[in-house]
Amino acid sequence: MSDKSFDLILFGATGFTGQRAAKYLNDNAPDSLKWGIAARNPSKVSRIAETIALPKDRQFIVDTTIKEQVETVVQQAKIVITTVGPFSLYGEEIIAACAKFGTHYLDITGEVGFIRKMKDLYEEDAIKSGALLIPFSGFDSVPADLAALLISEKFSEPKKLS
Repeated sequence: MSDKSFDLILFGATGFTGQRAAKYLNDNAPDSLKWGIAARNPSKVSRIAETIALPKDRQFIVDTTIKEQVETVVQQAKIVITTVGPFSLYGEEIIAACAKFGTHYLDITGEVGFIRKMKDLYEEDAIKSGALLIPFSGFDSVPADLAALLISEKFSEPKKLS
């Protein structure tokens, strides 16, 4: 079993959503939460880390298409949140590593076909390792979630028809 020295690592911290997630964590996470950021571009990682005063030892340079790089980072975390998309191009190695190392996983994808494929490929590994894989955790899935909420609010309690 590897050492889970980080509570959370945010992949994709230099992208549109990732930057906002990093700022949110910085502003709202308890001081006791040990978290870090990961992305593929070193200068962008440094820039984001500088804006939130994140120490160098909490910054990771990772190409999410390279299994070894992803595994090195994922096995250090209890939880991975990823905003790296398109997920069909950049997400598989992260899910595979989380399933392998028992690291819990959340993403913001809306790519249904991709997640179906990942479930088929990595569900058994995740069950064995104890990893919870939670896709569709916001952003792309928000419109459908809001539509379901609005529709549910329009319906009253069921009535018996005579």
